[in-house]
Amino acid sequence: MLKVLRAKLRQLLSLRFLVYFTLAVIVFFLFFWHISSLTPGISPAEVAARSSSRSLRLIYENPINAPHKILQHFFVKLSPSSTLALKLSTIAFAGLFGFCFYKLAASWYGKLIGFFGTMIFVSMPLFIVSARQASSQIMLFSPILLMWLYAWMTKTNRFKGLVWILLLVSAGLLMYTPGLIWFMILGAIAIRSRIKAVFSEIRRSSAVVGIVAFGVIIAPLIVSCVAHPSIVKRLLLIPPDWPSAIVVAKDTGWSVLALFIKAPVHNSLILDRLPVISVIILALLIFGGYAMQAAARAKAISLGASIVFAIVVAGVNNDVVYLALGLPAVCLLASAGLRYLYIEWRAIFPRNPVPKTFALVLIAALTITQVAFGVRYSLIAWPHSVATRSTYVLK
Repeated sequence: MLKVLRAKLRQLLSLRFLVYFTLAVIVFFLFFWHISSLTPGISPAEVAARSSSRSLRLIYENPINAPHKILQHFFVKLSPSSTLALKLSTIAFAGLFGFCFYKLAASWYGKLIGFFGTMIFVSMPLFIVSARQASSQIMLFSPILLMWLYAWMTKTNRFKGLVWILLLVSAGLLMYTPGLIWFMILGAIAIRSRIKAVFSEIRRSSAVVGIVAFGVIIAPLIVSCVAHPSIVKRLLLIPPDWPSAIVVAKDTGWSVLALFIKAPVHNSLILDRLPVISVIILALLIFGGYAMQAAARAKAISLGASIVFAIVVAGVNNDVVYLALGLPAVCLLASAGLRYLYIEWRAIFPRNPVPKTFALVLIAALTITQVAFGVRYSLIAWPHSVATRSTYVLK
C-alpha cells in the first residue's frame, strides 16, 4: 500500500506535472487578474468586436477572425453582461498558443529550457495585453500553432495521420486571420520537399480526411469573399491606399525600431512608445541567433524569415501590432539563447554540480526578471497610463 502511495506521489510530483501546474498558475494570474476591472471600461475596438460577434449571420458577413468571433459569440450567450465572458475567447486562444509554444520549445531545447522560454513568451507585454482584450489581436500570435503541429508531424510516427488532420484543420481556421495566408503560402514553399515526404508516409484515408476538412472549413470564407470582395484585401493585409515605395521603406524601418528600440507613434496596446520586446529578450535573441545559426541553420533561417515577414507586414500596414506575427519566432530564438548560456556555463566545469546549479539560478533569475517586467508593464503601468484610461471608457 505504501509503495503504491509513494509511486502515485512521485508521479504527481513529476517534472511534467510541476511544469504544467506552474504554467497554469502563472497564466491564470497574467490573464485573469482583475480582468473586468483593470481598466475603466472597454475600448472602441472591443465594442466593435462585441457587435460583430452578436450573431452567426454577422460573423458570416464579416468572417475576419471568425474562429475567435464564434467562440466569443457562444461565451457571451452564456453571460451577456459579463466582461469576462466577452474576453474569455481571447484568453482561451492565448492559453492555446502558450501551450503550443511550450510543446515546440521543449521538443527543441528540452523541458527545462522549454519551461523558461514559455515564461518569457507569455510574459511579453504585447502578449499579455492582447490576451486581456475582447478584440482579436491575440490571433496574430497563431503562427506558433502551425509551427508546433508541423514539427510534431515530422517527428511522430504513431500519430502522423492524426497530426496531419489537425494541421490542415488549424490551417483552415487560421485562413480567417489577416496575414496568415501569406505566412502559410511562404511556409509551404519553403518546406515543400518535407511536406511531400511526410505526405507519402500518411495513410490515404487520413490524407483525404485532412484535405476535405480544410476545404469544408474555408468554404464559407470563399463564399463571403465572393459576396464581399473587400474582405480579400483585409485578409491579405493589403492597405486600402497603397503607399509609395519610400513611405513603405520608412515605415518598415520604423517597424524594426519598434521591435527593438522605440515605436514610431503611440498604440493602444503599447505603453507610450516603448519597444515591443525587452532588453532581456533582445540579449537572449542575439545569443540564440548565434547558437542556432551554428547548430541548426535551417531552423535559424526559418525563424529569421518569420521575423522579417512580420516586420514587412507591419511596415506595409504602418501598424506595429502586426509585429506579433513574428514574436513566437523571436521567443524561440531567445529560448535558444537560454540553452546556449546554460550549456556554455556548464561546460566550464562539466563534472562539478555547482556550476550547473548556478546556471539554473542564473536562467531562473533572467526569466523571473522578464516576468516581473511583463507584469509591471501590462498590469500596472499600461492600465494606469493616461492614454489607456482615456481609451478604455466605453461600456
